[in-house]
Amino acid sequence: MALLARYHRRGSPKKSHEDYARLTAPSRQAIRILAPILRIAESLERSHAQVISGIEVRDRGTDYLLLVHVSDDAELEVWTAERHLKPFEQMLRKPVHLEVAATPAAPTRRPSPRRARRSSRRPVGASGILQ
Repeated sequence: MALLARYHRRGSPKKSHEDYARLTAPSRQAIRILAPILRIAESLERSHAQVISGIEVRDRGTDYLLLVHVSDDAELEVWTAERHLKPFEQMLRKPVHLEVAATPAAPTRRPSPRRARRSSRRPVGASGILQ
C-alpha cells in the first residue's frame, strides 16, 4: 500500500528501488497498473469540486481515448490529468488522448408537496372523552 502511495505521486516503479524489488512479481504488476490509474483519478479531482461526472476509456486501435464527462468548469482537472498521462500511456503501451464532454444538466426534481398525515385516532377532548 505504501508503494502504491509513493508511485501514484511521483516517479515510476523501478527494480532498483529496494522495497519494490522485494515484492512478488504479481504485486509489482499490481503497482505498475494501479499507480497510473490512481494518478489520473487524483488529477481528475484536483480542485475537490467534484466537477467530473464520469470517465470512459475507449480503445481506438492505435490509441486510447480518455473521455471525461464534466458537469462544470474542469480546466484545472484536465490540465493536471494531461500532465500525468505519460505513466498511463506506458502502462497501456499506446498513446492516450483526453477529450472533455459536457454532461447535460440533470433535470431538477421538485419535491412533491407533503400531504398532511391523517391520524387513525379520533381527537380527544380536554376531558379525555372522544369527540
